Amino acid sequence: MQLALLFTLAALQAPDAILDRFPGEWTSKEEATRPDGSKLAFTLDGKYRRIFQGKAILMEETLNLPGGRKSENLIVLRFDAVAKKYRAVWQTDGGPEPLTFTGTATADALSLVDDKGNLKIEYQFVKDGFFKAQLLAKQGEGWRIATVAEYTRTAKPAEVK
Repeated sequence: MQLALLFTLAALQAPDAILDRFPGEWTSKEEATRPDGSKLAFTLDGKYRRIFQGKAILMEETLNLPGGRKSENLIVLRFDAVAKKYRAVWQTDGGPEPLTFTGTATADALSLVDDKGNLKIEYQFVKDGFFKAQLLAKQGEGWRIATVAEYTRTAKPAEVK
């Protein structure tokens, strides 16, 4: 009975302020650093929208890579009110299985670590319509910056088709 009540209360939770920062269409300029130190610059186009009656964000992303190549990501991000943590599932077109992440947020930042402890995603919300993100990879006891990105909103949620 108590477990059912917890799930009911979690489902009634008001939309989360961190999730409110994402809906819309976005472009980003990104730079990946490979383990050998070589760099790869690319852009990303994203369409982020609410799903699950507004309780989660679906991030549909297309990476525009050099030579006209493209790659795709799908990310579902939500707040787990019972555990008081953010949870994300990230599937790439090149990966055989999705990655799962858990994390926490402050008023202007979100940090997620994959469940194997090998990757970390950090979002810094600079102002409405602009945020920075970085993907970090575990290296020894520390973290290596794998990708840095700056996102700019190009369309607000009501304008997204």
